[in-house]
Amino acid sequence: MPIRQVASQRIEGIRNLRAGDQAWSLLIGCMNFSVTKGLIVANVAAFVLASPYSPYAQEIFGTLGLVPGEFHVWQPLTSLFLHGGLIHLGFNMLALWSLGPPLERDLGSVRYTLLYFISGLAGALAVMILSSASFVPTVGASGAIVGLMGALAIFYPRASIAIFFVPMQARTAAFVFGGITLLLTFVDQGSGISHAGHLGGLIGGFLYSKFLSTQPPAASRRVPPYSRNQDPWTRRTYPGEHKVQSAPPEVKLVYDPATGRYYLEKRSD
Repeated sequence: MPIRQVASQRIEGIRNLRAGDQAWSLLIGCMNFSVTKGLIVANVAAFVLASPYSPYAQEIFGTLGLVPGEFHVWQPLTSLFLHGGLIHLGFNMLALWSLGPPLERDLGSVRYTLLYFISGLAGALAVMILSSASFVPTVGASGAIVGLMGALAIFYPRASIAIFFVPMQARTAAFVFGGITLLLTFVDQGSGISHAGHLGGLIGGFLYSKFLSTQPPAASRRVPPYSRNQDPWTRRTYPGEHKVQSAPPEVKLVYDPATGRYYLEKRSD
């Protein structure tokens, strides 16, 4: 085969490879969406489709909301996307937008999604246990979102968040909110607020994050080892704290000009 023809075929092959790489990069780019934004869109869409202001709201909430006294297997999941009004939806989505992004960035999409739904399902379980005879539908993403606060208490214990409009560190906030919610679960049962769902979500998010924090680092787990010493939103290290420096490798790459090759050499310094 002529050299020119062989070269032409190789160039064409390289072009095809580059086109394939570009298509794959475009596909990955399209898939690289924000889970937090997706959850907000899903909650808003569910609010529009299953509006509490609809004349069919009672039937919708009775079927898709969490009703312990008339339980269906899909209710713990579907109830996470229903809300009782615009204020309920607005506060929850604002909290999700505030707490979610740093956790999604550091945990990765899969673990962050698991954190959200594990917290929500833990909240539903708490409602089932503490209000097993209730026929009042429980709705809202509050349990899942409170679970994000439990995660912040593990990964960013010094992060500043506001609880009842009072700024405090995340770990302190988790214990304060948990204690108040535990008390209100038993003394405030007529307000229409699911304190049991909040408590269960907080515990679920805390325990799942604690489990993640004990796992060995992996490529899919991107929480940096110095995250506890940094603000999760600004990435600034707290005063008096320093990033954890990794140990230098035991070998280094050296180029040999005589042979034109690279080889590994043990460090002497």
